[in-house]
Amino acid sequence: MIRDAERPADSLWLLAHDAGTGRAYLGPRVLGLGLAGALLAELVLGGLVRIDGGLVYDGGLQPYLRRVKHYARGLYIVGWCPLSYRPVHRADADTPCPRCLVEGVEEMPEPMMRQLRQRIAAERRPRSVADWLTVFSQDAPERVAERLAQDGWLFRQSYRTLLGQRRERWLAVQYLEADKPAWTLRKVVQGEQPADLHHRVVAGFVEALGLSHTVFGDAREARDAVAALQAQLSPPLRYLLEQTKTVAADAVMAHTG
Repeated sequence: MIRDAERPADSLWLLAHDAGTGRAYLGPRVLGLGLAGALLAELVLGGLVRIDGGLVYDGGLQPYLRRVKHYARGLYIVGWCPLSYRPVHRADADTPCPRCLVEGVEEMPEPMMRQLRQRIAAERRPRSVADWLTVFSQDAPERVAERLAQDGWLFRQSYRTLLGQRRERWLAVQYLEADKPAWTLRKVVQGEQPADLHHRVVAGFVEALGLSHTVFGDAREARDAVAALQAQLSPPLRYLLEQTKTVAADAVMAHTG
C-alpha cells in the first residue's frame, strides 16, 4: 500500500525535491521560506496559533492524546476507522478502540509543533507572519526532512562530490510513495479527484513558490484550478499564502539582483 503524506509541510518537501536524486527544485532560501509557511499552516490548522491582522498569536490549545489513525477492524479493505484521531482521556490511554480493538494513542501536538508553538508563545509581543517566515526558514527544510525520516519516508545518504568533498542528502525510501503527492495533486487539479483541505493548502504553496510547472506540467492550465482551490481556504490561510509568495519573490529578486 502506498501511503499518503498527511501534513502540508511533508507534502511540500516531497513535491520540492526529486525523489530519485534528492535534488531540490528550489534554491535554499525560497525552499526554507516555503516550508516555513507550510509549518505555520500546520500550526494554524492544528489550532496552535492564529493569524489576525497580519500578526501571529498563540492559539492556547493544550496538549492532549488522540487515537492513532487505523483501519476499521484492522482491515485495509474496510477503510479508516471513524474513531481515528479521536481525542482520548489519559486514563483511557491503554484502552483499545471500542470499535476495532486496535491499540495506540499519540500525544498532540507532535514535538516539532510544540517547539514552534512555544517559540511563538515566548514572544512578549505578537510578530508578523513575514517575521515568522524568516525565523522558521532557517531550519525548516532540515526539520521537515528529519520528521519524514522518523516516519519512514526518507533516509540520509553520505556521498562525495567530484572534488572529493563529503556531502549528505535525503533520499526517498520508496520512490512511488515520495511521488504520490505530485500525482495526487495533479488529479485534484484536473478534477479527477475531490479536493480536501490538505490539497487546497498544498496547492496554494506550490503556486506561491513557483512550483506549478514542476508539479502540474502546464502551469497556465492549472492556474485557474489552483486559484479556485485557494478561494475555498479561510482568510488567515489565504493571507499566509500571499505572504509566503511575497517573501519568496523578494528572496528571488535579492538573489538575482
